[in-house]
Amino acid sequence: MQVTRLRLRHFRNYNDQTLELSPGTHVFEGANAQGKTALLEAIYLGGTARSFRTHREADLIQWSQQSAELQMELCRDSGRQRQLRIDWKLQGAQCRREFFLQDLPVRRLSEFLSDLPVTLFTPDDLELVQCSPQ
Repeated sequence: MQVTRLRLRHFRNYNDQTLELSPGTHVFEGANAQGKTALLEAIYLGGTARSFRTHREADLIQWSQQSAELQMELCRDSGRQRQLRIDWKLQGAQCRREFFLQDLPVRRLSEFLSDLPVTLFTPDDLELVQCSPQ
C-alpha cells in the first residue's frame, strides 16, 4: 500500500496543500515549525483515525477556522485505488469528525482502518532505551 496523494485543508499549519507522492522512500526536511510533523501526523491519522500528538481533535483544525479536511489517495500493489477522507467540524465547544471511503460515509470505523497499516517511531520512543531504569 502506498500513499500517492495527500491533501490538507485547514489542517494544523496548512491552509490548503496537496502533496503528490511517487513510489519509494520520502524524506521531509525543513526548519522548525514548517509542518514536517503535521504531514506525518496526517498520514498516521489516515491509517489509525487518531493523532499521535493530541487527544483533542479541535487542535487539528487551523487557528481561526471552523473545519479541516484530510484527503488521501492510496494505491495497492495490485493497482487498486482507494480514497480516504476525514472531515472535522467545530460545533460550539465540540469537534465532530466524519470518515469517508471512496466519497461514501463510513458506517463502521473498521472499514476505514483496514486500508493503510502504519507504524510510528518518534524520538520519544528512544527514551525506552536511553534513559535510566525506573
